[in-house]
Amino acid sequence: MNTSCWLIICSLFFTVGITGKSARANNPDYEQRRTAYIDSALANFSDDAVTLQAYRGLPVDTQALHNLLAAVPVKSTSDFDIVKLIRILFFTNGTYDAQILPVLASVPFWLTKGDKLRVYWSENHMIMWMSSHWLLHERYGWPMDSSLSSRLRHYLRLKIHYGFYEFFSSTYAPYTLSGLLNLTDFAQDTEVKNLATQAAIRLLKDLLMPVNDKGVFYPVAGRNYYSKYEDPYHQNHHHLVYLLTGLGQPPVGASHSGGFLASSSIPVDSIIASWSPVLDTVYSIGHSLDSISHPSIANHA
Repeated sequence: MNTSCWLIICSLFFTVGITGKSARANNPDYEQRRTAYIDSALANFSDDAVTLQAYRGLPVDTQALHNLLAAVPVKSTSDFDIVKLIRILFFTNGTYDAQILPVLASVPFWLTKGDKLRVYWSENHMIMWMSSHWLLHERYGWPMDSSLSSRLRHYLRLKIHYGFYEFFSSTYAPYTLSGLLNLTDFAQDTEVKNLATQAAIRLLKDLLMPVNDKGVFYPVAGRNYYSKYEDPYHQNHHHLVYLLTGLGQPPVGASHSGGFLASSSIPVDSIIASWSPVLDTVYSIGHSLDSISHPSIANHA
């Protein structure tokens, strides 16, 4: 392990464990890995590969699509599935609209009085719900609540300027990325598209920062699980690490986030160039402590 990485995160108040086929970056090594990843994922199919089937113009697996649709009305984290359905809608140009849209229309896309099932309020859920609602509004004219536009833009600007509060989270950052990449690839609003792209690039650069020369990602992280540290390579986030760097074991099938990145138009050259095998830095996420003006908050901090 050549990486020496000292990450001091002192400005947080908690520390707990167009289409996607255009505007692609021209890094040939990345393109080779991306193509091989898609080929392997399709040959070793799992439900996470449905986004890649749609991207390649192949029929989407019937059972995998059924599983996604069945989860939407009953699952507390159905936004994990909805972002995939959004990707299928946009890549397939109407082929599956009649199957998908009525199911999506049956659920609220933001907090609703009396709804005790769905989770909207943590960072990854926020962007998956908001991005899905925004794209359905743009493409299909679905009505949006009065705060969606301001909420979405505010969220994106906060992440660009101050980083992600689920910092270095191998568990949740990949899901945040999927919401961002849907906007990067499909948003019609130029500002939303650009903000989402900037936020996604920052997230992926953060992901690569603590990766060592073996492709292993073991940082202190906000919102994580022990299992992510027990096996470095067979994890959702490692698919992102491998696609961007080629380090570590090549994945055989797809993961949720791997399917999104491999089918995305996001430019990756600056992300790839940000990785270093040796890192000695102080990295601060969030508002600086000296920017807090309220005396009671400053004293507490």
